[in-house]
Amino acid sequence: MSYVEQLLAENEDIKYEAHQHPFVFLGRIGFEVVVMAIMIAAIFFITRLESAKWQSIQPYVQMILIAIILLILASAVIDFLRWRNEKFLLTDRRVIHLRGIVNKASLDSSLDKINDVQMRQTFMGRMFNYGDIEVQTANENSDNLFTFIRAPLEFKRAMLNAKEEHDREPAMYMQSVNAYKNFVPPYQRPNDNDIEELLLRLNDLRQKNLITDADFEAKKREILSRI
Repeated sequence: MSYVEQLLAENEDIKYEAHQHPFVFLGRIGFEVVVMAIMIAAIFFITRLESAKWQSIQPYVQMILIAIILLILASAVIDFLRWRNEKFLLTDRRVIHLRGIVNKASLDSSLDKINDVQMRQTFMGRMFNYGDIEVQTANENSDNLFTFIRAPLEFKRAMLNAKEEHDREPAMYMQSVNAYKNFVPPYQRPNDNDIEELLLRLNDLRQKNLITDADFEAKKREILSRI
């Protein structure tokens, strides 16, 4: 079971999953790529030196430069995993901001606490389809800001639709409860056997002097009116 599955409650479903734009990852490794290019160029430069002094220390310098390149590659891989594992999950109950590779951290906002959702996009953001989403909740100082989200308009639309559906469920439940309480079963016309049985019982009561003739006639008319 994945960490995300462990984080979800019972019968909680993910409706949308978003990540930060790849520009975030590229921005993190930009400096590393430049340094690695310099290290590679230095290795090629050293291999072309013909000085006896350089040739004696050349293997050691190359090993140091290669070690630096490997460290830069490892750092780039970590940056990629950090970018890939930072997720913005929208479920049918809440919005979750999840980040971390080994040590995980999550921040969530319940849909019923969300008051407003604001989106901000720069000119570059509109061109490359990224932006910021700010989720404003009913609790003070608990607004969540999701920066550089890819396809922010789709994420905002999915969030608003999920909130509307979430808010509609209690109203629909109460509507069904009220409909059940106010339900009036349809009138069922008694059949001939029921009428005959009622008249026989009524006649027995009269013969036993449990009811008067006037009561008998009144009840008889009432029973016959059901036909």
